[in-house]
Amino acid sequence: DHREEDASYDTMLTIDKGLRWFRKWLDEEDIEDLNELNGRDLMSFKTWRKNGDIKQISLNGNLAVLRRFLKFCAAIEAVEEDLPRKVPDTPVSDEDEVRKQPPSEEEVASVEDYLGKYRYASRQHLTFAVIREYANRQGAVRGLDKGDYNPQEMGLTFRHRPSESPKKRGTPLKNGS
Repeated sequence: DHREEDASYDTMLTIDKGLRWFRKWLDEEDIEDLNELNGRDLMSFKTWRKNGDIKQISLNGNLAVLRRFLKFCAAIEAVEEDLPRKVPDTPVSDEDEVRKQPPSEEEVASVEDYLGKYRYASRQHLTFAVIREYANRQGAVRGLDKGDYNPQEMGLTFRHRPSESPKKRGTPLKNGS
C-alpha cells in the first residue's frame, strides 16, 4: 500500500509477485513474525527460491524486491535495522541479463511466414510487422491507438500515456516521452 503513491502499475506487479514468493516461503517455514528473521533465514529463502526453476535474473529481481521491502520494514521498526543488508546478493552476468544477439534473418522470416499464413492480420501479426519496420519495443507498439497513424505520411506517432492511477497500466513508453 505504501508504494502505490509513487510506483507504476508494472512496478506494483513486480513487487506483488516478488513478495508473493516470500509470503509463500514464510508460510512453509511457519514464520509469523518478521522479527524472527535473520541472515541464515534470508539465505534459506534464496536457496528455496533458487531451487524452484528460476532464472538468475529473476531471482536477482525477487531479492531486490525483498531487500527494498525489508528497508521499509526497518524504517518503521518492523524488523531489525540491519536485516535488509543481510539479503544475499546474486551475481548476474551480462549474458544472463540481456540478450544482445538479434534474431537471424532466417528466424525472422520463419516467424513472418507463420504469422502471415496462420495468424494473418492478428494482433501478433501486426505487432511483429510494426516492430520489424520501426524497431520498436513491444510495449510501445501495444500502446498505439488509431489516431497515432497518419495516413498522409504513412507513419506512426508513439506517445507516452502513463496512467494517473497505479492500479491501471496505461500505455507508457519505456523511457518516458
